Amino acid sequence: MQLAKARKYWDIIRYKARADLASDSLKTWAGILWWILDPVLMMLVFYVVFSVLRQRGDDFVQFLLIGLVIWQWFAGSVTNGGNSIVQAKGLIKQIYLPKEIFPLVGILTDGFKFTIVFVLLLVFLWISGFPATSLYLWLPFLMLAQLMLIIGVVFATSALVPFAPDIMFVVRHTIRLMFFLSGIFFTADQIPEQYLKYYYANPMANLIEGYRDVLMYGRVPDADRLILISVTSFAVFLLGWWMIRHFDRTYPKIIN
Repeated sequence: MQLAKARKYWDIIRYKARADLASDSLKTWAGILWWILDPVLMMLVFYVVFSVLRQRGDDFVQFLLIGLVIWQWFAGSVTNGGNSIVQAKGLIKQIYLPKEIFPLVGILTDGFKFTIVFVLLLVFLWISGFPATSLYLWLPFLMLAQLMLIIGVVFATSALVPFAPDIMFVVRHTIRLMFFLSGIFFTADQIPEQYLKYYYANPMANLIEGYRDVLMYGRVPDADRLILISVTSFAVFLLGWWMIRHFDRTYPKIIN
């Protein structure tokens, strides 16, 4: 009985994710094509600005694009998923659905978009002189750690936002601050040693550095940091999931 119910809810999640992706693709005349054109144009702009016009050496364009692509998966998922239960207020006031479905839908749709962009990033890296190596075997572990981080933050945020919608303002400003503190534009060796412990307290800084190690520098990422991020994120996810389950029947009453 429980297995049948789980399958039913998983079918709902997949259907809702496909519907959201289809709806998103209909917002512009190019539709799904923009999922490919947008990252390609972004990479082209950064290549022209930093490689051609400013003549930045040391493979800065590749360095920057890895940081931006990895960052966008996190930022987009948290921004969309954190508000997912509130955004589904019309539906949850009409029929009963387990509320954890809605953050999962957001995570699934943003994960699908990230997959497309990440493949394009890999192609760009291969063309620009960074071929695939055996270290690519570490990519699933990096992605799993980042996925756990996203799930943890999204579930915790989406559980709280219905009670205090202003939390999303705090989340957006925190994401904006993290954007400049995650090593997207700089490396750890440019940070004074006394501040490094604060820098590495940021999970996204660790993840972006890990991706660059694998994709650019031929280094093994720090496994201890990946494990710490995954375990901590899983604990946060459990707390968020418990809150969503606990207030499952309360959300339709408090969401305006």
